[in-house]
Amino acid sequence: MHKNRCFTPALTATVQDLLITHCNHSLMRFAGFVLVASLVGLPGCSRAGELDRVAVHGQVVVDGQPLEAGTIVFVPVGDTKGPKSAGEIREGRYSIPRERGPVVGNLRVEIRAAPMPSADISEPEEFVRQLNQPSSLWPPEPIPARYNDDSGLRVTTTAGKNNRFDFRLQRSPTKGDGS
Repeated sequence: MHKNRCFTPALTATVQDLLITHCNHSLMRFAGFVLVASLVGLPGCSRAGELDRVAVHGQVVVDGQPLEAGTIVFVPVGDTKGPKSAGEIREGRYSIPRERGPVVGNLRVEIRAAPMPSADISEPEEFVRQLNQPSSLWPPEPIPARYNDDSGLRVTTTAGKNNRFDFRLQRSPTKGDGS
């Protein structure tokens, strides 16, 4: 059975309308997620030149595979003060330029995937059943909380250095996972 993620011409008009409505809702939800992630890196009320920011880049691998899509957030901890900084992960890579990058110092790292809804639309009746159970269309966050909400990932950024941070995450806890 072939699984499509969005519109197919073979569906009836009613099912197409339901699918378009659902896809628009899904896209708006995803767009809101991206908007919040992009606003996190704004400097707020600080004056230009006050913050010592750095560019960061690297890779994110989950269970040996590049993370297809997601976000990475750098949060100042301890004596390090400043705003959070966020970037997009695509095909296992992220890069945040200095203008939006994290501040110099000790940072906690939060990594989240951007799970897309999946629905079997090859059979209209099955698709309608899935629409009536929206929680089944949005998979749960595939990245464990120990890498985002309860993140133990830490890095230290340094001015004038190559701030590359690679993360190898495991869904099942193992010794030595992280950066």
